[in-house]
Amino acid sequence: MIRVDSIFISAASLLLLVLLSAMTFTGEGRADMSRDQHPDTRPAMRLDPNLGNVARGERLAIELECVECHGRAGLGIQRGWPKLAGQYEQYLLNELRNFRDGFRPHVFMAIYADALTRRTMHDLALYYACQGEDPGVADEGRCARPATE
Repeated sequence: MIRVDSIFISAASLLLLVLLSAMTFTGEGRADMSRDQHPDTRPAMRLDPNLGNVARGERLAIELECVECHGRAGLGIQRGWPKLAGQYEQYLLNELRNFRDGFRPHVFMAIYADALTRRTMHDLALYYACQGEDPGVADEGRCARPATE
């Protein structure tokens, strides 16, 4: 026997999924891009070894409310939220740029990323890359927290 309320919930969930998918794949509000502007073909944002500070990144993650969705340890606050801990620093940096520039559409991330400077992007990328057991950095020494800033 099938309960009507569970069918309604399933239908509502399916409708929500379809609507969100349509918004994502149509690129609603995004300007037309030539091939060289597409995030898969444009040059990667250069990782500056002189930028990026784990302690500053941690403070920024709290102040800018990144931790509200991604968690302080970068594991996401619940199932389905993006896990950032141990992701490659370069990847995180490029994704922040893609959100900021509108090449990866996401309503909330676009707003947050738009407020970031090059330095704050490096700080956040390094902070989350250094989380977890397997840091996503070429030099694990970059994950060391300086005694003073």
